[in-house]
Amino acid sequence: MHARFLMLLAALSTLNGCALTHSADTASPASPAGTASGPHSQTRALLDRAVPLYQAGQYAEALPLFQAADAQGDMKAPRYL
Repeated sequence: MHARFLMLLAALSTLNGCALTHSADTASPASPAGTASGPHSQTRALLDRAVPLYQAGQYAEALPLFQAADAQGDMKAPRYL
């Protein structure tokens, strides 16, 4: 039983080390922490513009922004449609 526990612990430690190494290897040096780039940042920018319009009751102005974000695959945009 003790040997199985040690084997399991060693396997988990190895997996944890791989996960930490993998996440460190995949971090993009071009994008500092807290900034986004690519398609996700475009949909986020659309939502950042649309949500305040929606909250202010300017639905006609917000609708095309939500539709564009939805068309780009944003998961939050359909909530407002």
